[in-house]
Amino acid sequence: MTRSTALHCLTAAVLCAVLTSCTVTPVPDSGFAEFSEENGMKITLPLDMSDSTCSYNLSLMARFIKGKGPESVTMDITVISPSGIRGRETAVLPSDYYGIRSHLRSNPSDSLIRIAGTTSYYDISWVYRSGIIPEERGSWKMEIALRGKPEGVLGAGYILDRIPYTKEGQQDYGKR
Repeated sequence: MTRSTALHCLTAAVLCAVLTSCTVTPVPDSGFAEFSEENGMKITLPLDMSDSTCSYNLSLMARFIKGKGPESVTMDITVISPSGIRGRETAVLPSDYYGIRSHLRSNPSDSLIRIAGTTSYYDISWVYRSGIIPEERGSWKMEIALRGKPEGVLGAGYILDRIPYTKEGQQDYGKR
């Protein structure tokens, strides 16, 4: 083996060791579906909470037509455990594009609500629950139903962040 080849092998080995020792931030799970007359303005999405090495943060999200979104949206949310146990509640969430944008400009550290958009629509996500430790690990379902028929709501979904436990058994919430 030549000195050049040995140097390339050593460099590759060191690079592999560095890359495998880096902490990787878990990619959040997400689900989204459009509302329609056919689904009765109600969607059902899978929600994977099978990882026992973490807890979860759950954000709700919705997509609106820019200029036609309501001031707020009322969602009936039902979660169904792997064994079929159901829990239901109602959430009323602000959805006025310009009001939320103004609020976030005035309160840039507010991480409970986020907004992103294009020229024709915008998405809002709201932190719904933090530090969830499910009593049952596995495949859950989430049903989201809109109350009434608010104009300008295209669809809804969720963002599920995994919050890993540290070596000490504490949760590392990190930044989201």
